[in-house]
Amino acid sequence: MSLAVIPFAFFDYFSQPSYWHPQTFFSIPVGIEGTLFGFSFGGVASVLCSAAANINTPADQTADLKNIIVLSPVLIISIGLYVLFDVNMMISLPLGLLAGCILIIARRPDLIKKLLYSGVCFGLLYVFVLAAWLLVFPQAQEWWDPGIYGSITVFNVPLGEVMFGFLFSAFWGTLYDFAFSYKLENPAKPVSVA
Repeated sequence: MSLAVIPFAFFDYFSQPSYWHPQTFFSIPVGIEGTLFGFSFGGVASVLCSAAANINTPADQTADLKNIIVLSPVLIISIGLYVLFDVNMMISLPLGLLAGCILIIARRPDLIKKLLYSGVCFGLLYVFVLAAWLLVFPQAQEWWDPGIYGSITVFNVPLGEVMFGFLFSAFWGTLYDFAFSYKLENPAKPVSVA
């Protein structure tokens, strides 16, 4: 899942400079930093819920093409609103991710608990990491344009990042189970004999 998220690092290209403009090596819009960050948090977001809740998923199926096609509106909304209607990427991307979450819930209601749990677990971690980072490097606050969401921040983290953290992890945390039609299994608890 970490490798699968790397192509989405190119969303940085669409969000610069209209939403954020970080310093990168060689001033490349999609820097190695964004790629490594995406790789890291993509992997964490996809397994955090399962690890925290001790949920197992079997690993012996192939992807269900219908489920993957069902999620095409995520990219259509995210990129379409930006390209066709000039909607800021940090507005269209959360809308696309929200649409993806709704589609997953509509097609697989059994994943709603994992979707919500994943969104909360990683969303809180994401906000905490960014808040701590901005506490150590307060000048990085200037990289964002928080005016897109009325300059609202949560622990100095722009609201757009907070929404992205929760929505991305809710979507990404259930994507694997959804795409492969896995049913979640809680491991059997050992029976104690008294």
